[in-house]
Formats: sequence, structure tokens, C-alpha cells
Amino acid sequence: MNRHKQRLQIKFGIDVRNEEIQKRKTRINDFEELMEKLENIVDQKILDFECMCKDTNAAAEKALIEADFWTRQRTKLQRPIVLLERDVTSKRLVC
Repeated sequence: MNRHKQRLQIKFGIDVRNEEIQKRKTRINDFEELMEKLENIVDQKILDFECMCKDTNAAAEKALIEADFWTRQRTKLQRPIVLLERDVTSKRLVC
């Protein structure tokens, strides 16, 4: 009878261990799936951030080019005024 009792205890102990191992494997798999999802989310956020930086950089570059263009235009338009002011000043000094 003791042997039969020991066998049942051993069998029950093995079954309990196997169940615990299965539970832990399931938890590990769930955790790995969660980590994979989180990694995908982080990768997507990084990609979105890089795209935003690229767009912002392109907009800044465009703004600098436009500012340079208008600075040159203003300089071109001011040149005749400066020449006229010099001419008027020189004529006033001569008279």
C-alpha cells in the first residue's frame, strides 16, 4: 500500500510540475508576444519621428532658400535707390 501511495504522490508531483511548467511557458510566450508588439510600436514611433524630422528639415531648408531669395531681391531693388541717393548727394555738394 505504501508503494502505491508513493507512486500516486510521485505521479501527482510530476503532474503538478508539468502543469506549472506549461503555465510558465504560456506566460513566457505571452510576455514575448507583448514585447514584440511593444517593439513594433517603438519602431513605428521612431520611424514617425524620423519622418517628422525629415519633413521639418525640408521645410526649414525651403524657408532658408526663400529668405535668401527675398534678401537678394531686396538688395537688387535697393541698388538703384542707393545710386540715386549718391547722385543727389554728390550734386548737392557740387552746387
